[in-house]
Amino acid sequence: MASNFPGPYELEIKYTVSSVEHVHRVSCDTVGTPTVGDLPTAITLQTKDTVGILLNTAVTAYVALLKVRYHTSVTFTSFDFWKYTPLTYIRQWISTGVLSVAGTSTGSTSLAQQSTFTYRTLEGNIMRTVLLESIDDTKDRVPYASAPASVKAIMDYIVASDTWVLARDTSYPISPLNAVGGQNEAVFKARYR
Repeated sequence: MASNFPGPYELEIKYTVSSVEHVHRVSCDTVGTPTVGDLPTAITLQTKDTVGILLNTAVTAYVALLKVRYHTSVTFTSFDFWKYTPLTYIRQWISTGVLSVAGTSTGSTSLAQQSTFTYRTLEGNIMRTVLLESIDDTKDRVPYASAPASVKAIMDYIVASDTWVLARDTSYPISPLNAVGGQNEAVFKARYR
């Protein structure tokens, strides 16, 4: 089976849940070639519709959707932007930004849980995005059509015609599939052992 590597660029959004920092990773590409130290306002992400979107604008819009799935005690603190050497896990830091955005849900945090959203890509593969310790406590697979409105909003953003999010097969996601809940073993061990 072929390996799908991150990149060519990757956005890491950092957030803190009950004193534990998590990183939400999303692959993407750029218009042009940013250099180390470029500001997020000077980096343009490639979009499916080829219009492009500034990195800081993309992060702000995406975090606005994510924060709805997190308790008010959760804080999205910052983001880092990385460039990957093709077909490797070797990366170079390019840029960073400060967020200081709080979650907006009054629902309880589901410690050591993860929510995985799946999508079909243009190349026919399956893409996943993962939210750790959000308000989701389900252990079930929920089809997109039956998902809560705030989950659908995230999934719709990921597959929109102007999305900047890439799957690891380097094609764009085109169809939302499911939201799947469950325990995250690594987070469980970090919290309880």
